Amino acid sequence: MQVLKTYESDFQLWGKRDYVHGSHMIYQLFDAVKAWGFKGIDRMTALFRSNLREQGTYLLFNGKSAKGGKEKFFATFKLNIGGVRYLVGIKGNGKAVTGTLPDDEEALIRCGTIQKEENTAAISDYPIDRFINVIIALNKKLNDEIIPSDGFGPWFMAQLDLHFSEVDLSRPGDILVRLVNSIGGKMTKSVIEINGKEAGEIYFNRRTLA
Repeated sequence: MQVLKTYESDFQLWGKRDYVHGSHMIYQLFDAVKAWGFKGIDRMTALFRSNLREQGTYLLFNGKSAKGGKEKFFATFKLNIGGVRYLVGIKGNGKAVTGTLPDDEEALIRCGTIQKEENTAAISDYPIDRFINVIIALNKKLNDEIIPSDGFGPWFMAQLDLHFSEVDLSRPGDILVRLVNSIGGKMTKSVIEINGKEAGEIYFNRRTLA
């Protein structure tokens, strides 16, 4: 399948992480979509396959897959924009990531609450321009609070589905993340609600320690 457009990343590492955080891949996807002349994304499914430790190139394809699915990417994004389906993949380009950002993950969700008996995490007060980070951090904290950590490594985001029609980017909305499924303490699925409406799903994975 022919590449329609490309976009070069300008990633920075978040705190002590030695890989590019999934949220930052999504934020630069927003920049790429804008640079490509689109007004915005109606729906996104982001799939994270492996850690990216270098700068990357965003490749835009028309349709749901690239080259019959044979192309290997660090992350892929299935997009619905104005009723048209696109696929975006990120490939490493060999350039080093040299910049860093302060790790403010805990501060972002300091106003959040966990309800263990309901398997939920919720927040209303947060910076709207960081809402992707907030959703991920809430789900991570929820998983850590509910699921025993013994014998496992840290949680990583595997997939994020978002319906942007339910997200008002002009102001913070009430975000609620509800854990609905856990498989062997290694894979989880949570539903995302914004202002009481279901707005997507988030999936986490982690590995068993040797």
